[in-house]
Amino acid sequence: MRSLKIEQQNDGRCRVAIFKIDEWPQQTTSPLILKGRQLSRWQNLSTGIVLLGEEVDGVPNLIDSEKVTIHYGGAKNLTTQIYTISIHSRGGLQYPLGSSPVLLRLAIGSYRDGIATPHKHGDLKQISENRLKIGRINARAYRID
Repeated sequence: MRSLKIEQQNDGRCRVAIFKIDEWPQQTTSPLILKGRQLSRWQNLSTGIVLLGEEVDGVPNLIDSEKVTIHYGGAKNLTTQIYTISIHSRGGLQYPLGSSPVLLRLAIGSYRDGIATPHKHGDLKQISENRLKIGRINARAYRID
């Protein structure tokens, strides 16, 4: 099971990494505690990118969900609490549980006291953002030219 972990740091940057979960529990309890190993280094998103909460058109936002605790690092015994998306081998969402997609909202802004503050532009004070709706992952090749 591979999981994308999303972590917001106090330094005003957001990081992502990929982990392999050793064994997924039969029942997901709250809070969810997993054991795994890190497959990629933490990657910093560019300075000025923030993740926003709130659902859009009834699609739940990952940032509004409960954080997952993961133990990793072998002998180093590292632990982190983070937002996660886990995809099972058939391409569906393992976590958050269910067949419904989840949403990530990315905007230009900054973190102040650990809170994402998007920049508002123009007289209408609009937020420029990208919305990613994540559901089933299909491993199919598509011709692009």
